[in-house]
Amino acid sequence: ETYGSKYPLIGRVKLWGFALASLALMILALAKPVVPDTVVKPVRGNIEIVLVIDRSISMRADDVKESRLEIAKREAAGVMPFLAEGDKVALFVFGRDSNRKIYLTERFDVTFDRLARINFRPTLDGDETVWDSDFATMLESIYQSMDRQDGFIEGDVKKYQPKKRSNRIVILFSDGEDQYRKDSFLESYERRGYVKRLEGALAEFRKRGLKIYPVGIGTARGVSWLSLLRGYRSTMDYPYYLVEEWGGKFSRIDRENLMFLASSTGATLAGHIWVIGNRTTTAKVYLNDL
Repeated sequence: ETYGSKYPLIGRVKLWGFALASLALMILALAKPVVPDTVVKPVRGNIEIVLVIDRSISMRADDVKESRLEIAKREAAGVMPFLAEGDKVALFVFGRDSNRKIYLTERFDVTFDRLARINFRPTLDGDETVWDSDFATMLESIYQSMDRQDGFIEGDVKKYQPKKRSNRIVILFSDGEDQYRKDSFLESYERRGYVKRLEGALAEFRKRGLKIYPVGIGTARGVSWLSLLRGYRSTMDYPYYLVEEWGGKFSRIDRENLMFLASSTGATLAGHIWVIGNRTTTAKVYLNDL
């Protein structure tokens, strides 16, 4: 130090230090960051959801009041608040057969109105959908229907080649009972044929990036199969031989089968409630995080 020299009050600061600090501030200003009062949420792209409702007769079970089907409809309707402009929703109903009710559409009002009207017929006679749950047919119906719609949009259904997508998911509302896969009375060759179809359909789902997220409805206690016929008349509304055939059997939720469908398509179920065993439980948080 020499007499008369001037020094900064905070010590010696090199010029390059000021330059770096200035550059950082300029970059930050150009980025125009906005910090909201609440937690920052990432902007998502448009999503496409395929809602699938199990309408096999086991969904008449009232171990979850009013019935498994009514709870399935309630939970499926709970998806609507999560949708935004540009999203699309489709609706399928299955049992032994699988029926597409609504193609992927942005008309949420149409889809959820049709959802609310899903129910059992006054008579079971002639209603092929209600008997059993054919998961292989349901899966085939979904990916083939999606392919037809995608091909139509691209202008050539016949030449359309399926693409892997990351914004399309399937949400399945079911008790998970698969009589074809697990029924001990089914002939072994029939079961092998069914399992082969099921595995083939799941492979097609993986090829398209379609993940299945189930919402299981029912209890491990279950209900007797005969209780599912309550309110219907023998021979008039259902075959008379069912009384003897169903005696002593119970309908219960099959968590293992639902987990199998999810894991086979790459979906993860850990973290939130996805099985509903009473009317006060909801899968809302689970659905919100999909």
